[in-house]
Amino acid sequence: MAGWDRLSAHDVDALPLADDVRFRFEGDHGLALGAHSAQELRDWMRGLFERFPRLRVEVELMVIEGPPWAMWVATRYAVVHDGNAIYRGAQFTRVRWGQIVEERILPDTQALAHLVPG
Repeated sequence: MAGWDRLSAHDVDALPLADDVRFRFEGDHGLALGAHSAQELRDWMRGLFERFPRLRVEVELMVIEGPPWAMWVATRYAVVHDGNAIYRGAQFTRVRWGQIVEERILPDTQALAHLVPG
């Protein structure tokens, strides 16, 4: 859960991202993204935290499977801003030797479409 704590602290430079990480934030809203590099993802996260400066992530459930060279992580979470849950979602991540190489976020797209129109 250290990665989620770093994310909640807005410490995007400390996230263990592979240089060629593949990232998708699904949906038809202003935050949707398909990134193909750590720099692109970090830039997106910085913009997210500028828009929502008190945003943090609360992990509700996490399942981890596999050895360190081929690990999968699934997380159910809530995103909270100013003490209010603004959406809930699920995240699926592939980790290789401690680095995130692929991540797909499945947010509540209806909640985000109302919050951040496309």
